[in-house]
Amino acid sequence: MKKILFAALCACILFLTLSPAKAIYMTGAELTQHCAGDQPKDLYSCTAYIAGIIDYHNLIQSLGTAPTIDFCVPADMPIEQVAMDVLAYLKKEQQHGGFIATPAVTLALNKMYPCRKQK
Repeated sequence: MKKILFAALCACILFLTLSPAKAIYMTGAELTQHCAGDQPKDLYSCTAYIAGIIDYHNLIQSLGTAPTIDFCVPADMPIEQVAMDVLAYLKKEQQHGGFIATPAVTLALNKMYPCRKQK
């Protein structure tokens, strides 16, 4: 199973490296706009983006690779609540606005959902 996931991840990375760079990322300001939007498509874009980051993070953890910035979103936490927490962070930490949103989301999740230390 891990080999299949790794192969899929490699295929995605290859596809993204061959695509035009301008279509690959969303800035922190754009994500803030989507998360604060009042249209259903805005909320969908926001939650899908954040869910993708969480899914990728979980994949990396499942492969036994320790992420540099770790977070532990509870499995029963609604993605809409996670998105509102990320939105609050992005509104407070506006320096992320002009940059790719992924690191800002990761930092927000790290702050809002830290992992408990194993004893």
